[in-house]
Amino acid sequence: MMAITIIKPNGLSEKGKRENNEDAIYPATSAATANDRLFMVCDGIGGAEKGEIASDLTIKTIAGYFQANQRKAIDESFIQNAVRHTQVQFDQYLVKNPHAKGMGTTLTLCCFSGNKAIIAHIGDSRVYHIRNGEIRFQTEDHSLVNSLVKNNIITPEEALTHPKRNVITRAIQGDSVSKAIPDITILDDLQPGDYFFLCSDGISEAISNATLCEILGSNLSNEGKTEEISNRCKEHSRDNYSAYLIQIDQVSGQTTEKRDLIAIFRNAKEFIQAQKFWVKISLALISLLIILLMIIIFTPAHEKEVKPRQKNSSSKEGNKEVIQYDSTGNSQTNPNITPANAPAAGTVSKSVNDQ
Repeated sequence: MMAITIIKPNGLSEKGKRENNEDAIYPATSAATANDRLFMVCDGIGGAEKGEIASDLTIKTIAGYFQANQRKAIDESFIQNAVRHTQVQFDQYLVKNPHAKGMGTTLTLCCFSGNKAIIAHIGDSRVYHIRNGEIRFQTEDHSLVNSLVKNNIITPEEALTHPKRNVITRAIQGDSVSKAIPDITILDDLQPGDYFFLCSDGISEAISNATLCEILGSNLSNEGKTEEISNRCKEHSRDNYSAYLIQIDQVSGQTTEKRDLIAIFRNAKEFIQAQKFWVKISLALISLLIILLMIIIFTPAHEKEVKPRQKNSSSKEGNKEVIQYDSTGNSQTNPNITPANAPAAGTVSKSVNDQ
C-alpha cells in the first residue's frame, strides 16, 4: 500500500478579539509532529465555557475513538461511527451537566490513511486542498447564508456582510438535540507539496480564498506562512481563529524535492497542447489561402477588346501591337496603360447565542 508522509505541521489557535477561546485543535500545537495522521479544528458554540467544553469534548472523543480502533480501516463508515460516538458522549455529558444545554461545535477533520486523505466536516469551519497556489477542493459551509446563496436568494458578495452570516445549520450537539451528519470526502489525487488547510471561520472571515492561495503559493517557509495568516487574522478577524497547515512531503516515493521537476513536465505538457492548438489554426489558414489562390488561378479571364495601334512614322504598316490586360485591367506590356474600357479589378454565528 502506498503511504503518505508529511512535513512537520503548523497549528495556531488564538482568542483574537474575544474574551475567551472557544476553538480547539488536535493535536496541540506543541505536540504536533510529522508522524501525526489525524488533524481537527473545532469552533465551539453556546457562549463562554459551553463552547470551550463542546469543542474540547469533540476532539478528545474522536481522537480516543481513532486510538481505540486503530486496526480498523479508516473509511467513510469509520468517520460516521466516530461522530455517532461523539454524539453519545455529548448526551451523557448533558445529563450530568444540564447547565451546558445549548452547547455545540463545528468539526473539520483531515486524516491520512494509505494514499488517501479523508475529509469530514460539520458546520462552517473549512478544509482546503491546495496545490501550486490553487484550490483543488474546499468543503461547503453548513450555514444559513450558504443556503441562501445556493438558492440564488443572495449573492456570494452579499453573504460576506449578511447579518446572519454566523448562523450555522449543522453542529455536533448530541443526539438528544439534533443528529449530526458529517459530509465526508475521500481524496486520492495527492502530490508532494500539496497543502491541507483546516480553519475555523475566524480565519475565513479575515482571509479570502485568493489571499490564502497567495500566501500558500509564496516563497515563505511554512512557519512564515502560518505567521502571516495569524497576523492578518489578528488585524481583521473579530472572532477566535484557529487552523492547521499540513504539507505533503512524499507520496509513493516522490518527495517535495521533485515538485519543481513535476511542475516543469506539467508546464511543458500545457505548452505542447497550446502549440498544437495554434498549429491547427495555422494549417486551417494556410488551407484557406491555397483554396483562394486556386480559385484565382483557375478562374477564366474576361475576354479583352483588341484594338490595332495607330500607325506612326516609326512603325511599319501591317505591324500590329497586341495589348493584353491582366485580370486587374492593367496592361501587361505597359503597366502604366489602362484603357478606359478595361475591366475593373475585382474585390475580395455560529448557532443561537454565541456570535
